[in-house]
Amino acid sequence: MSSSIQLEHDVIRVLLYRRNGNELLLERNAKGFALPNVRIPQYTRVAQQMNEAIWNDWKLRSCCLFQVGDRNTSAYALELCGAVSTRPANMNWLPVDSLAEKDFQEARDSQTIDAARKHFDQYREDQAVKPFGKLGWLQDVTGWVEAKTAPLGLHLNGQFQQFNASPTFQSHSV
Repeated sequence: MSSSIQLEHDVIRVLLYRRNGNELLLERNAKGFALPNVRIPQYTRVAQQMNEAIWNDWKLRSCCLFQVGDRNTSAYALELCGAVSTRPANMNWLPVDSLAEKDFQEARDSQTIDAARKHFDQYREDQAVKPFGKLGWLQDVTGWVEAKTAPLGLHLNGQFQQFNASPTFQSHSV
């Protein structure tokens, strides 16, 4: 007798930005635009699973920045990492400034985008405290690491694994 283990999944809404936050990937259907979503296993590392799901589903490399809203909100802001080689089916990259609430199938998607914009503004002003909420932080870090390691003959391979997402780096002492 065989039994299969059924993993429960969370559905997470994705705010995937590119071009320094000027464009956002959105689904388009007859009723308007919507934030795309991914399914990830419950009780796992959200950032790691989201990046993997975005790669597996859309063939896009991403870096998870932060959760948008409170802990009950299932939306995360991410940034495209690397060149865009594909455009997922039924999705388009759209200028963020051109979007209005009336363009969306659900008002909550527009409200989530507005909340993310406020976070980006706050993190831009408070970079010393929350540097990992800033668009482009991964490029900044990898550029610095390359500059420091190149004289030693060491080079990054372009791959990275992300386990957590937060605008701050948290360390805990025992």
